[in-house]
Parts: sequence; structure tokens; C-alpha cells
Amino acid sequence: MTPFFFYIYKCFPDTKQWETFFFTYNSNFYENVRSFAWVFLQKFIWLTLMIIWFFTNSKWWNKALLPIIGMLVYQLIILISDDIKRKDEPEIESYMVVPIAVVVCIGLFLIHQKLKPLAMALDLKDAIDKELEKTLEELNTPNT
Repeated sequence: MTPFFFYIYKCFPDTKQWETFFFTYNSNFYENVRSFAWVFLQKFIWLTLMIIWFFTNSKWWNKALLPIIGMLVYQLIILISDDIKRKDEPEIESYMVVPIAVVVCIGLFLIHQKLKPLAMALDLKDAIDKELEKTLEELNTPNT
């Protein structure tokens, strides 16, 4: 499924302006809408995969994914900021990556801590189901 998302940018027009019945989008920083979509989707897909990996991994090292996730969020913010800002607006400085990454990391860590008991309960349920199945099979097999 993921390879499909990497090529979805080809569905976007190769023009500077994209008009839909919901909105009109003007690509200010990038050459065309397709270029913006390509860059945005490259960052967004990796961010989505990292977040899924963070929440589905129960190992101790999953905390090492937090800085990567924070950096990808920062890159998306810069990407969108570059494309929507006017020429006279100041740029977001690179030192802003630390507060953004810290906020994202803390938020994801808190969400992970809230979901951890649920994941442990599901693992316990699976273990109980397997043990129950094994016991029932042993009871149903005739002794020879």
C-alpha cells in the first residue's frame, strides 16, 4: 500500500495553480503543485510510518523514534511555511526545531503511555486464547 502513496503525487496538476470546488491553491515556493505534493508526501508518508512504528513497537528503543518524528514534523512545518508565506515575512529559524521536536515527543510519549495498558491487555488476551486452545486440543485428543 505504501508504494502507491509514494506515487500519488502524479495525480496533482503540473501547474502553478490548482483549482478545486473546495479551494484554490497557489504554489508560491515550488515550481508547480506537483512538486509541492511530491515533497509533502515524501515527508508525510515517512512521518506516518514512524508514528505507526512508534505505537506498535513495545521494545525499549522505540523512544529513539521520537527525535526522528519531531524532525519530520518540523520539516513539514517548514515545507508548508515556505509555500504559504509572503516574501516580506521572516523565515522560521532553525533553532525552532528543538521546541517543536520536544512538544511532539512529549505528546507522542504521553499518548503511548495511555495506550500501553490497552496493548498489554490485547497481548494478554491473545496469550490466554492460545493457552485455552492448546488445553482444549489436549482434552479432545484420545489417550492411546
